[in-house]
Amino acid sequence: MMGRMRDLSRSRRRTWVHGTALLTVALVVVAVAVAPWESARPAPGHTTAWLAQLFGALTFGYVGAVIADRTRPPVTVVGAVLQVPGLTQAATLLTSSLLYRAAVDRADLPVVSWLDGWLWAPGLLCVLTVLPLVYPGGAALPRLRPALFAGVAVTVLGTVVVAAQALPSSGVPTSLTVGLVGVVAACVVCGVVSLVARSRRGDARTRGQVAWLAGAVVVIVAFEPLQTALPRPLATAALAFLPLLVPVSVGVAVLRHGLYDIDLLVTRTLAYVLLVAVLVALYLAVVVAASHQVAGGAVQVPALVAAVAVALVADPVRARIQRVVRRWLLGASAEPQRLLADLAQQLGSSPSLRHAPQTVVDTVAAAFRAPCVELLAMPDDGPPTVVARAGTEVAGHSVTTPVEYGGRVVGALCTGRDQPAEPRELRALGHVAMALGPVLDGWLVAAELQRSRERVVAARESERSRLHRDLHDGLGPTLGGITLAAHAAHNLVRSDPPAAETVLTRLSELAGQATAEVRRVVDGLRPSTLESHGLVEAIRREVHVVDGHPVVHVMNDPLPDLPPAVEVAAMRIVLEAVTNVRRHANAHRCEVRLALDGQVLTVIVDDDGSGPPGVDYGGRGVGLESMAVRASELGGVCRLGVSPLGGTRVLARLPVRECA
Repeated sequence: MMGRMRDLSRSRRRTWVHGTALLTVALVVVAVAVAPWESARPAPGHTTAWLAQLFGALTFGYVGAVIADRTRPPVTVVGAVLQVPGLTQAATLLTSSLLYRAAVDRADLPVVSWLDGWLWAPGLLCVLTVLPLVYPGGAALPRLRPALFAGVAVTVLGTVVVAAQALPSSGVPTSLTVGLVGVVAACVVCGVVSLVARSRRGDARTRGQVAWLAGAVVVIVAFEPLQTALPRPLATAALAFLPLLVPVSVGVAVLRHGLYDIDLLVTRTLAYVLLVAVLVALYLAVVVAASHQVAGGAVQVPALVAAVAVALVADPVRARIQRVVRRWLLGASAEPQRLLADLAQQLGSSPSLRHAPQTVVDTVAAAFRAPCVELLAMPDDGPPTVVARAGTEVAGHSVTTPVEYGGRVVGALCTGRDQPAEPRELRALGHVAMALGPVLDGWLVAAELQRSRERVVAARESERSRLHRDLHDGLGPTLGGITLAAHAAHNLVRSDPPAAETVLTRLSELAGQATAEVRRVVDGLRPSTLESHGLVEAIRREVHVVDGHPVVHVMNDPLPDLPPAVEVAAMRIVLEAVTNVRRHANAHRCEVRLALDGQVLTVIVDDDGSGPPGVDYGGRGVGLESMAVRASELGGVCRLGVSPLGGTRVLARLPVRECA
């Protein structure tokens, strides 16, 4: 039952809205039809006023009808209020056209003249006293409801008083007029108080909606003292058309701040209002210009020429105006293809890949008018990192759009906003995120390459430091001892041969220590067993040095000569893995496999033990960090996994071609 009542109420409301809109259109059409187009051009002031009424009726009427038709109560009140000045301006436009026609025909229309004198009043009073109190939500604040009732009453009573004053013999007391003006002023003040209160107490969306209407009012009021500095025709035209900023600002607030879900319809409405303005201006200009070229003042030829001109330019002008209006009102989300083209152009002009992320966030922040945009990179082996940021963080709404490439998430585009994102903006951000996949993946590769270079430099410096310590602290003192022993033996060889023999024995021991130290240093650089026995036999010899469990079996395919760096890395990885098995796995069997698959050397170490305690097969585990670093230095990988034997598997893949 309640649903039927709601449907009936909605049906009646839509009937009223559509009826008011059709009446407004009908009045405008009749007014244009009865206007004396065949006569000489009226005075400039009259022409400006007539055109202002025409566009005022269209703008107020259509914006109000769209809001009232597509929203739910109480928001529909805003649209109904805007329809009132649209209807009254359409009626005033008709009376003006009739009076122009009467002046041409030298006729007298006293009733029309009387209607023309007061039909403007309801629309103006409604906008001044009612609209500020109900905007943007459609309902007045509880404490200002008496002001709303007063505004409605003064609109009705003020219209009656103005209509009475328009009579030839008006007997309206002056005190009544002054009182009504005072009430109107009080309602205007209450409307300003309402807008300020909504702006201070409301959220970011409400503040943005109020700002649009307040900005329009400020422009209108601020122009009043500036009109004296402009030529009179321009000032008259500006004063006539500036009130149109009120419905335009409400329409922009509807679109930009998502108050009503009617973006497409209102965008097209505003575009067509501008289109009508341009085409009417073109039509009148062509008619006036052609009229001076046609003898006898005949209107048929100029009107035909104007109609042809309008027909030729109507579609290109419509497309251009609609594109400009959508771009202006909806921002970058209206044209994602253009946004992607701009982004590609900016990336193309970026000096290097290192600067590309900052170029991306700057472009996105400017396109979406977002106070904060961040681009996050998500490497496989580390936490998310902010690689670029534009603006400052806002305590509002955040939209995080994942960036994918190659079937994996490589990052995220985070947009900080002071209001929730609209569906079209989410779609546009999704398009941008898809285009950013290769860029962010390239940045990750470049960052990993830079880290690898830094690790190589650090490893080289660490190796140099180790060599310095080994030579200075180990081999240096030994050689110094050999030198001193040689001098002592030389001094004792003639005077005390037995003592010289003892010194020479000590000298031989020091030489042996020096030889062992040199061998140790050389093995640290490259194991000597690699030089003498090759990779496979060197691994067999090293893993069998230590007795005990598990038994290590080394299996391999026939291997060609490998680059020295690959052999050293493979041997170090195997020895580290076998050491971990013996220390932590409690295994009985360990298998080492070496195979060359194309240009990649595959190294596998399997065991049947329990694995290192607390091992994370997706992470680094015990000893895997050093093995992974050795593999990454060659452009390869090293990972932990589950072995077919039941224990742990260490799998390393080392490129051969890049190291040859």
